[in-house]
Formats: sequence, structure tokens, C-alpha cells
Amino acid sequence: MLEAYNIFIGVGIRSGLNEEYMAAKQNNRIVTTLEPETAPQIQVRHQQKPDKDWKPVVEELVRASENLRRGSPVQNAAFALLRDSARVVQSAVQQTDNLEEIWRSKQQVQKALKRLQTVLDRAEQ
Repeated sequence: MLEAYNIFIGVGIRSGLNEEYMAAKQNNRIVTTLEPETAPQIQVRHQQKPDKDWKPVVEELVRASENLRRGSPVQNAAFALLRDSARVVQSAVQQTDNLEEIWRSKQQVQKALKRLQTVLDRAEQ
């Protein structure tokens, strides 16, 4: 009456399940018991600040990247990508709780990356 079957999970499903797990883990949504009386109280973990204060280093990276201009079209696009990437790090270091600002900075990086790709696609080999 009962028969076992092997189930194979493809790469796409596996990566999707892994991403769901990582999101649940990052947001403390992993349930370890179904019995409420034995369940530990859920404590929201606050991310610990890194041992090193990265703000001065990141500020210097942002300042240095602001001065990188005037080159070939490929260099200019790459410099823009570097500037926008440095600004994402700056947002993440200075405003760790402001995900909206970090998200906006990330979108600028995507635009810069697309711009670089366009310039590279236009380049004659």
C-alpha cells in the first residue's frame, strides 16, 4: 500500500529554499519547538557593532573615490561604480538601522553597474 519514491530537488528550488532559510534565520523566525511552555522567550538579537570602527576608513574610501574622474569612458563608468559602491558601504556603516537609505544606495550601484555594462558592450574589440 505504501511505497517510497526518491525526490530530486533541482538547483533552482534548492537555492530558493536556502534563501528562505537564510531570511528566516536573519530575522529570528526559526521555530525550534511547538510546545509554548518549553519554548524560550524570543529575544531579538541586535547585531553587535564590529570591534573596529570602520567609519574613518570608509570615509576615506568615499573621499578618494570622489576624486576619480576624467578618463576613458570605461574608466569613468568604473569609477562611478566604485563611488556608488563606497557610498553603500558608508550607508551601511553609518546608518545600520536605516535599510531604506542602504536600499537607495544599492539601487545607485545597480545603475552604475548597468552603465558600465553598456559602455563595455559599446566598446570595439
